[in-house]
Amino acid sequence: VIVTAGTGGVGKTSVAAALAVQQVGHGRRVALITIDPARRLADAMGLEELGDQLTVVVLDPAILTNGGSLSATMLDPPTTFARAVARHASHPEQAEQILASPLSSQLAESLSGLTEYMAVERLWELTDADDIDVVIVDTPPSSDAIAFLDAPALLARMLDNRIYRFLVHGQSKWNLAERALRGLIAQLISIVGGTVVRDTVAFFTLFDGMEDHFRRRAEEVETLLRSDVTRFVLVTTPHGRALENASTLASQLDDAGVSIQLTTVNRSTPASVRSLDPEKGGLADYLVRSFQVEQNALSEALKNQQFSNVVQLDRLPNPISTLDGVIELANLLED
Repeated sequence: VIVTAGTGGVGKTSVAAALAVQQVGHGRRVALITIDPARRLADAMGLEELGDQLTVVVLDPAILTNGGSLSATMLDPPTTFARAVARHASHPEQAEQILASPLSSQLAESLSGLTEYMAVERLWELTDADDIDVVIVDTPPSSDAIAFLDAPALLARMLDNRIYRFLVHGQSKWNLAERALRGLIAQLISIVGGTVVRDTVAFFTLFDGMEDHFRRRAEEVETLLRSDVTRFVLVTTPHGRALENASTLASQLDDAGVSIQLTTVNRSTPASVRSLDPEKGGLADYLVRSFQVEQNALSEALKNQQFSNVVQLDRLPNPISTLDGVIELANLLED
C-alpha cells in the first residue's frame, strides 16, 4: 500500500497517479483509489468517468511489457456502505432492513467520519483482492488525510460509546449513566418528536450483532496502515507556505505513529537552470533566482528534520491534466 498525503494545490493527485504508472512499469498490478471527490484523477487518467467500480486505465503497451496493469476508482461512500452492511450482516434480511431505511442514505452521505471509515472498508476490499499487487491511495488535503488514518480507532470508540450501545442494545442492564441517557432521550422526544427519535433508535437497533465485524475490520486496516507493507509519501512544493504546511502535516503523521518513507518536492525549478547566465536578465534571471529561492526554502525546511528521502520533481512545461503528463512525471520519479 502506498498512501500519498499533502496539502491542497501541491499536485498530490498527479504524484499518486505517477507512482501508479511507475509501479505498473515494474510489472505490478495496481489499483489507484482517490478519496477526493474532485475529478482531477479521472481527467489525469484520461477517463470520462470514475466511480466505485475499478476502471481499467489504457496505457502504452511499452509500459505494460512486464505484465503490469492499472485500474482506478473513486470512493463512493454510500455504495461502499451498502457492501459493508451486506458483508457484516448476520443474515440477508438484516442487511435489507438496514439499507431499506430512509436513514440509511442520510447516514451514508452526511454522518461525520463515515466517509473516512468507508475509505478504510474500500482499502480492505482492494488489498484483499487476489488480482491486485499494489494499492495507491490518493488522500484528500491534509486534515482529511489525518481523519482517514484516525478512522479505524474512531470507529472502535464509537462502537464502545454509551449512546451507541444504548441505541443498539436497548434498555437492558441500565446503570446510573444509562438511566441519565434515558432521560436525555426523553428530552429529545419532547423537542424533535417521538417518531423521529423512535425511528432513529429502531434504525440503530438493526445493527445489533454487527459491531464485532466492523471492529475487526477496523483493527485489520489499522494494523495494515502501520505495518511495513505500507509506505507514506508526503507531497509538497518548494515554496515557503507549502513547506510549512508539509512540516505540520509530517508532525501530525508522526504523532499518529506514521513514518514518511518519501518526500516529493513537486514543481521544482530544474537544476539545469544553473547553467544560465542571470546577467542576461529576462527569463534567465527569473529562473536562476527562482531556483535559488526554492533551494534556500527547502534547505531551511530540512533543518526541522521532518522530511525523509527527499526527491525533487522538476516543474513540467504544461500542467498535468492528461495521461501523457502523468507518464512524464512518472519518468522523473524513476530517474
